[in-house]
Amino acid sequence: MTYLHLVKRLTDIGSDAPSHEAAEIIRVISGKSREWCLANRDTELPPSVSDALAKREQGIPLQYILGEAWFYGNRFSVSPDCLIPQPDTEHCVAIALSNLNNGSLLDLCTGSGCIAISILKENTTAHGVAVDISAAALELAKRNSIDNGTDDRLSFIETDVLSDNIITLVSDADVIVSNPPYINTDVIDTLSTEVQHEPRIALDGGVDGMIFYSHFIKNLTKHMKPSAVMILEIGYDQAERITELCNNENLTCRLHRDFGGNIRVAEIRVNPSRSE
Repeated sequence: MTYLHLVKRLTDIGSDAPSHEAAEIIRVISGKSREWCLANRDTELPPSVSDALAKREQGIPLQYILGEAWFYGNRFSVSPDCLIPQPDTEHCVAIALSNLNNGSLLDLCTGSGCIAISILKENTTAHGVAVDISAAALELAKRNSIDNGTDDRLSFIETDVLSDNIITLVSDADVIVSNPPYINTDVIDTLSTEVQHEPRIALDGGVDGMIFYSHFIKNLTKHMKPSAVMILEIGYDQAERITELCNNENLTCRLHRDFGGNIRVAEIRVNPSRSE
């Protein structure tokens, strides 16, 4: 197996960026740079490269094969126990940073911890709590927090964000951020093979994809500080329903678009006139 052979095989399986994927596999396995790959295209590679290719041909995402993903300029360990961080989610980080001074952050459904950790790496005076129902995901998040130097300001709690266990956390937070499961249950099995390898618990938002949003907006916002903000990643087709939920609860909702022009983030605040 050579670099050129690896690129061809990745092309054959439909990779959108075969040369990039090949270089990343070689970098992680052999410690060789992209420049080395280009200068040594016909050099025989270790057998472990073929093993990685075999997994890729089974539809396993590259990030799970490598055990890492990059998000907001930071490296995160990932595994099938957590969602793979995506570039569009970086908008949640940027919006949170514009609202968070030296206050308290609450990250619901933290997964790999990429959102909370990225925020605290940029804002070195803030502190936070990250919550997830998955013990395995939290172990990854804790490791990522240590690796990125935020473990002294970020704590982790294993609990269901749909339970009352987080009400006190909500009432203490200045910024609440979440990328919750938001895919309709019956849609998940129609998604790509790569997505099928991600944890279903982190994808499934119920029959209409709105279970978490409905709970957050109808119930959790009642416990928010008047000055707090809730920042939610949402699906491309959920903006109208999110806005309607907010209007019904007398909340303001500002929508933000992602890199592709789709509405991706809802920034929610309590109206001063909201009735108790």
